[in-house]
Amino acid sequence: MRSLTPSLPVPKGFNFLAPLAILLALSFASLASIGHARLWEAFTYPSYGGLMLLLTVTGGFSLWLSNRWSRHPHTNALLSLLLAAILPFILLAALFYVAGWGYSRAFYSYFFVFLGSLNLLYHLRLLRRPIRICATSLEVEKIIRKLGDRKVLVVPMTEANNCEVVVANLRDELGLLPPHLLSQLSARGIEVVDVTTFFERITGKVDLNHLSEETDKLLRPKDYIGLKRVWETALVVLTAPIWLLLGLIVAIAIRLDSRGPILYRQNRVGLFGEVFQMYKFRSMYVESEPEQPKFAAESDPRVTRVGRFIRKYRLDEIPQLWNVIKGDMSLIGPRPEQVQFVREYSQTIPLYETRHFVRPGITGWAQVVQGYTDDTDGAMEKLSYDLYYVKNFSLWLDLLVIIKTLSVILRGFGSR
Repeated sequence: MRSLTPSLPVPKGFNFLAPLAILLALSFASLASIGHARLWEAFTYPSYGGLMLLLTVTGGFSLWLSNRWSRHPHTNALLSLLLAAILPFILLAALFYVAGWGYSRAFYSYFFVFLGSLNLLYHLRLLRRPIRICATSLEVEKIIRKLGDRKVLVVPMTEANNCEVVVANLRDELGLLPPHLLSQLSARGIEVVDVTTFFERITGKVDLNHLSEETDKLLRPKDYIGLKRVWETALVVLTAPIWLLLGLIVAIAIRLDSRGPILYRQNRVGLFGEVFQMYKFRSMYVESEPEQPKFAAESDPRVTRVGRFIRKYRLDEIPQLWNVIKGDMSLIGPRPEQVQFVREYSQTIPLYETRHFVRPGITGWAQVVQGYTDDTDGAMEKLSYDLYYVKNFSLWLDLLVIIKTLSVILRGFGSR
């Protein structure tokens, strides 16, 4: 089994180390910038205090974002940590540029380099070391060991004070554990989690064998869905000149490569089970389109030369940005399935419809972690990842999916 990075608990010293790192970065930037005229000029203007404040807030957000993303599994890629560390500073530099504000670039650069280095070193050290886990029973210990994660070190309950996480079967063992044990552990800063939650943290998916236990969390109203609709639509509209130009180039290539329509339309199931028409650039020969729904195979002979390229780099999905503007889809969410597949899975898989509690997406957690599936077993596996996304539906998970999507596109991972 491939080694996954477990969800790290918040280190006890993080709340102390973060302000200390920012203070050290400000001090280093001040000393390193001596001799740069613009820094000393800034001391005579109120803008210097503003720069210090903005860098403090940006640095704190960078540290917090890295720590937040480390709580989700599959975040051991260096790219994720790098982007989490630098993204807030890129946004701040863009703000300075657009607003036309003057600032000390030397001070800004030194602060960014020093704090970013501390941030990366801290989190890379956390990712390399194993997490000490205590299991409250042999049954729970067997489940943990069965996951086969080398980053997890199981220690006896007698060493609970030295553990970072205590894993228990809270539904079955709560009455069998010593009175006040769990509350005492929590009071000492030791995290206590249920075994099903721990399973999700390690694998990044929901255990389909325990779906009934997750009903309350999966059926919970999604308050974030309105905010998600606003920022995704704004992002698509603002970047329209880029994707419209790219789409035009792809459309011309399709027209020159093979005869037939440029766009391909297909009915898919969306939010709350509503059927909508999804758009894609055509990537197959027109004569090869099957009458019945069928998964795409690897090295599929039905795919055109241009189609193979645009599928690998996800350029065939560009027309779905129109679906996002219309409200049929989101940028991030479970991939919309064909109507016939949804009917089949809904009859055999409990709570399958809960994946429709959020809008389907152009990319999603299952796509960046698992990749493409072409059989029923793969669809079941994908569902377990989709339900993890539904259960942990948040802006921070969306940001993580965006970062991982960039990596997936560059590597051509999981395309067919």
